[in-house]
Amino acid sequence: MANNVYTYTSFESMSEEASDFLLKMGELGLENSNEGVCMVYDIPYNDPSTEDKINYDWWIENVGAKWMTFEDISDNSLFTVSAWSSPIAFYDGLFEKLKSLNSPELLMWCRYDDEMPNFVGVYGRYKNTDYDECVEDGYYKDCIGDVPYNTITDAEGQEDCEWSDTWDDNLGTFYEKEYGFFQEMIEEYND
Repeated sequence: MANNVYTYTSFESMSEEASDFLLKMGELGLENSNEGVCMVYDIPYNDPSTEDKINYDWWIENVGAKWMTFEDISDNSLFTVSAWSSPIAFYDGLFEKLKSLNSPELLMWCRYDDEMPNFVGVYGRYKNTDYDECVEDGYYKDCIGDVPYNTITDAEGQEDCEWSDTWDDNLGTFYEKEYGFFQEMIEEYND
């Protein structure tokens, strides 16, 4: 079974048309994520002429994961669950689609984490530039200042792991710090 990867995405400086597009994706129902993906790439859904083209290889290339589901959609945000990796290719496609809907100043910010977590990261887009930072589990202490699990030893000397009480706060701080770097990048881009 594949690890689930949770990606939380927000958008700023969206036109009404771009917000309506996201809402239309949401109206499909969360069980119709494939149809929403087709909307982003302007592919007719359930069209026999395209059915054979939208296969595993297409998903890996255009979505970035072998499957993805929409968990929540609003007029300025999207929450997805995907297999093994964050669907960055899909978010690039969605960014371009929303930008083309009268949103030239669109800003997209994604933060993601693997369920174990084997990795966490962020991805941002603004105009023709992007920001990407992924941290794998061996580097959590150096980059985030914490690890998700603490090793504990019971009275019999058996080791076990328990969730760190401070991980979520430190991960939140990491995401905020990275967002600050993204904002600095945007300022430099606009200068």
